[in-house]
Amino acid sequence: MPSLASLLLDDVLREIYFYAALREQPRPYQVPSSSDTSSDGYTLDIDNSLGWIRLTHVSRQWRAVGLNIPQLWAGVVCIYESIHAVETVLQRA
Repeated sequence: MPSLASLLLDDVLREIYFYAALREQPRPYQVPSSSDTSSDGYTLDIDNSLGWIRLTHVSRQWRAVGLNIPQLWAGVVCIYESIHAVETVLQRA
């Protein structure tokens, strides 16, 4: 049985991306402090620096739609220090 997320049309997903981009902009990654580490030594993901880009990790369909919205990618070019990351974002923009 398909998940509910896979039943959404691409046009609806695009609207979700645009809404998410208004609410959660990507920002530079911050190295977690020692207080961000759980008792078993794993780093807790409380930074959420990817913002709306996290939606590209939901499924293949969501990734394909997200990678094909250049308007969103154009706004995140300058937040990364890695030249590889900048080149990747520029290609998507």
